[in-house]
Amino acid sequence: MIRHRRLMKLLVLLAVVMTVTLFVQNLQHGHLSTSDIALETLSAGEVTMQATAENITATAKETMVVILTYMRSGSTFTGDIIQRNPDVFYVFEPLHSVERFLRGKVKLMFFNHSQPSRTISRSQKTLENFLTCNMRDIDVFTLGQAHMSNSIDTRAYHGCKTHNAGILGTLDCLPVLEQPCVRSRVSCVKTIRFNMTDMTYLMDKYRNIKIVHLIRDPRATLRSQKSVREFSWDSLDIHAEKLCQRAKRDFDVSSKMKSLYPGRILTLRYEDLAERPFVMTEQIYRFIGLDLTPSIRDYVQNITNASDKACVNIRLCTRKNSTKIISKWRTSLSYNQVSAIDKICEPLYKVMGYLPVNNEQNLHNLSVPMYTAVPEEKSLEH
Repeated sequence: MIRHRRLMKLLVLLAVVMTVTLFVQNLQHGHLSTSDIALETLSAGEVTMQATAENITATAKETMVVILTYMRSGSTFTGDIIQRNPDVFYVFEPLHSVERFLRGKVKLMFFNHSQPSRTISRSQKTLENFLTCNMRDIDVFTLGQAHMSNSIDTRAYHGCKTHNAGILGTLDCLPVLEQPCVRSRVSCVKTIRFNMTDMTYLMDKYRNIKIVHLIRDPRATLRSQKSVREFSWDSLDIHAEKLCQRAKRDFDVSSKMKSLYPGRILTLRYEDLAERPFVMTEQIYRFIGLDLTPSIRDYVQNITNASDKACVNIRLCTRKNSTKIISKWRTSLSYNQVSAIDKICEPLYKVMGYLPVNNEQNLHNLSVPMYTAVPEEKSLEH
């Protein structure tokens, strides 16, 4: 057995050497730039290598949760509240690398790899693999992405990878990722790179998958996206239309899905979570089937309404006094910018309860509400 494992590792090493050699040849002939290293080393085709570390059996969890949302919509905050429960295995943005590589039409590298059927996409399969702890069928670049450092449950694995570089390092570190997943009652992934229509495959296949559909006021989302240079103001109309059409489409699909999958989809407005963190956290936990412990309540208190002194050692302290965060767009966007977003996003406003700004005075008067109240029993739609 030891000899067999050594032989397999040598074969893996040989495959890596051949790939690197191909890359160097392409680089010497001017076919690649140094910025293309991560992508182009896989361009020769999909490479499948038999994993030699001890396999841990993949399993469907008691409950599997997908936080489906959009860039800069409060999902990091929402996911952090969920991952604080010790029964949860949480993964932050697992589709980051898959989306990037598939967009460039670059083939992926795997350890144990079964080609997904023609009826499902690589993104769907990757999401499923994370939820069921089937790490051996996930591509190597996804297993090595920097986002692995952004979750409590994947941080130890990322640290292992830091000290054990390369393909063989990933292979040796995989048990560090698999074990907490297998031990957990609930697996949860947060993604801004998925749509509600593609969730039907997983919802049909697993009766214990639930969706938290998180939507934030488009004016706040777009302001935050602009702050990280996702777009420029001269293309505001294009980005507003893209965001609001996508969110409205997901909402419409989820509305139909709720009759097919009763009790399995929660439509959550970020503003409600920020303004009523304890009520909404309890609602989220009840939806998932988790206990809201006193320590988690204390954590929510600290990250949503803590003093500067209390926030010293808390990673998400930027979210203290969270009710102020939801109105930040009203002091940083111009009336013309807001009016443009209001016009484009009106269909989404109508179903989510957001209100347009009637005049510049109301924009800056924070006592004037910009969204309607949603009764607690209605915000959790079964």
